[in-house]
Order: sequence, then C-alpha cells, then structure tokens
Amino acid sequence: MDAWNKHDAKLFSSIFVDDGEWTDVMGHIMVGKEEIERMHTYPFTTALKDAVIVVKSIRTKQIQPGVVSVDAVWESTGSKIPEGKPLPTRLGLMTLIVKKEDNGPPNNNNTWKIVIGYNLDYTSTYTNSDRKKIVDD
Repeated sequence: MDAWNKHDAKLFSSIFVDDGEWTDVMGHIMVGKEEIERMHTYPFTTALKDAVIVVKSIRTKQIQPGVVSVDAVWESTGSKIPEGKPLPTRLGLMTLIVKKEDNGPPNNNNTWKIVIGYNLDYTSTYTNSDRKKIVDD
C-alpha cells in the first residue's frame, strides 16, 4: 500500500518477482516488472495521482512453506477520471500470491515478493441488497 500511495510506479513494480504478473481492475494483465511499472505510470500521474488506498482487512493462507495467498479488502478515496472529475469512494479486493525470497541468513533480510496479483474493484458491480436477491433466488 505504501508503494501504491506514493504513486511511484517503479517502487510499486519493485515488490514483484522479476516475472511477476498483475491483473488490474480493468482486467488488463501485465507480465514482468518493466510492464507493471510502465502500465502504472499513466494512472499514477492522472486518475490516481491524489488517490489513497487503505487496507480494511487481510486474510492469509499458507500454500506451502514460503508461499502465501493474501486477500486484502481495500477502500480508496481521491480517484478521478482522467479529465479530473472526482470519483466516489471505491471498494475492492486484491488477491496476491507472495513468496519469501531468501536474501541472507535465516530471519535476516528475508523479503516477500508478489508472484501473481489480481485487483478487483467491486464498487458498482452490484449492491449488498442486490446480492441478497441473488443468494435468495
């Protein structure tokens, strides 16, 4: 979240493994740090330049030692359309597969990197009352 909130595409891409993958809220798939950086430069300087994202909850599940699935429910304010008109608060979910990278002796300098990430914005997909109708039918 720190990298995203700084609107720094290079810093954001640095949290991925070299061949990491990211699927954004529009369904665009980016492969590799360079493409992730390139594809975040425009939104970080336009529609998202004043946006702030806050993680509301996190759920983790170990897949195997050193590999974890992370679900992060997020809320974002300050987004705008490229022409500058403000957007309402956005809500979404990031699902990440992260792995521990060994950068030295145990418990020293180990970092976690994103292997695959999916970002969903479900702000206007449907409301909770719509969901109740779907579940009850």
